[in-house]
Order: sequence, then C-alpha cells, then structure tokens
Amino acid sequence: MVPADCRLIEAFALRVSNATVTGEAMPIDRSAAPSDASDILRSTNALLAGTSVLAGDGVAVVFATGSHTEFGKIARLAQSGTEVRSPLLNEVASLSRVIAVLAFGLGLAFFAIGFEAGLSIWQASMFGIGTIVANVPEGLLPTITLTLAMGARRMARRKVLVRHLPAAETLGSVTVICTDKTGTLTENRMAIRELFLSRTLAPAYPADLKPEVNKADRRLCEVARWCQTVQRAKDGGWLGDPMEMALVEMAGRAGLASASVQLVSEIPFDADRKRMSTLHETVEGRAMYTKGAPETVIPPLHGPGGQ
Repeated sequence: MVPADCRLIEAFALRVSNATVTGEAMPIDRSAAPSDASDILRSTNALLAGTSVLAGDGVAVVFATGSHTEFGKIARLAQSGTEVRSPLLNEVASLSRVIAVLAFGLGLAFFAIGFEAGLSIWQASMFGIGTIVANVPEGLLPTITLTLAMGARRMARRKVLVRHLPAAETLGSVTVICTDKTGTLTENRMAIRELFLSRTLAPAYPADLKPEVNKADRRLCEVARWCQTVQRAKDGGWLGDPMEMALVEMAGRAGLASASVQLVSEIPFDADRKRMSTLHETVEGRAMYTKGAPETVIPPLHGPGGQ
C-alpha cells in the first residue's frame, strides 16, 4: 500500500492498482521516466496514496501527505458536499410558503371581522388563530411520504434500493442512468468463466464441484497457480494483480492450492517481452512456467523442424 503521493526516481517492472482512487481495476505500469501529463492521475511516474503496488520495485520522493493527497482531496470533497433538494421538495416548500401567507392573512382578516362584530380581543384572537390552523394542510406531508414509500416499495421489487425517499420522485422521470461500472455494478474483481484448451471452449472449474482434472488441464492450472506475483492476505484472500488472482482462484478450485512448490527465480512481465516466467523447484525437479501473449509464448515452444 502506498502511504503518500510521491514521484518515482527509480523503478523496475513496477505495476500498481489505482482502483481506490480512479475505480479502474486493471493494473497500470509505472516508471521513473519524465511524464508530460498535467493531471497527476495520468502521470506515469507518480504513485498515489491509498493505491496498491502489485509487482516490481521502486524508489520515490514524497510530495504530499494526509489531506493534501489525491485520496485526501476526494475524502474532503465527500465530506463537504451540500445536500441537493429534489424538485418535489422545492415545490412543497413553495406551496407551504404560499399557504402560510394565505392562512396568516385570513387569520388577520377574521380577527378584524370578529373584533368589529363585537367580540372581545380574546375571542377574536381565538377566532383568527382557529382560522389559521384550519388552513394548514396537515395531511399534505403524510400523503407525499406515503406516495414516495409506495414508489420505493415498487422499485425494491425490481431489486433497486432507495436510500432516500425523495430519490424515488427524481427517478420517476429517468429514462437512462449513466453510472460507474467497476465497484458499483460489479464487484471490482475478475473471475475465470471459460477455458479454451485443445481447440475446445469449456466452462472453468465451478466452485461447488470437485472437478476431474486431466493432464493437459493440470498443466494449464499449474501455470495459472505458480506463474504469478500475488500474495496471501491476512483474511485468507489474495492481494495483487486482479487477473492473476482470478487465475490462482481457478487453480485452487482444480486442487492445486496446497501443492509443494518453491520459487527459485522470476522474470517479471514487461511490455517488450510481453510474457512472464517463473522457475520453481517441484517434486519432479525444476520447472519453468510462462504466461503471456500467444505470439511471444508459442514460438519458443517449437522444436526442430517447427514441431
């Protein structure tokens, strides 16, 4: 976890996740090379507080901490936001002011009429106050509240949760909703759904079944499980690249979670090689696992004569 906003002065195969700041779950490459971006969020040599380092190493100089960081600015903006009243509430407030003026005017008029008719000041005052109270629409707010509650209930049947009742009135005239996807409509995590192996497309291993893993599938799962840089979290989950976490979880469902394999060496992924390789010590001897773009992984596998 990056504790402060900083600029890189040294970096080696550094990849970070800015999901906590920008909402984008895909890893981003960072380097110490100069950047022309004017926005700190798009600068390729900047690390932001609250983001996670997924792979690589680096040395950076801190230039902002606490509330002065980009993450702190977002938190301060969220706390200082003003409440926006819905059109219905504005109309109700305007109607209430008009009714209050009319009721007060009628009360004064009936007070004067009663006093001229020979009533005492006390009796005329009670007459005027009664007139004011009689003109107050006591059932207006309960009626509006019940109407909004009924709308929120109908929306709940369609799996839409309304936190504030006035929002139901505003959504009543909405035809298109534009919203952020990552972490809002989705869980901000990846999962392997299908596998393409031996020219066959098949569903990935389900979590609720004990799959039968053949030799080819097992090799695929070994690469998915061991050719990665994720780390085990305190809660038992994984921390690191979202795609690698999805691959590790798939391999775990295939039964490779507890295999005894020790990492010997690693060649991290970079944009030039377009692949990543790891060397491991297994019970069968040393094995190298590689993953990456097909055009960089397949050619080295060809034997004599292109076989």
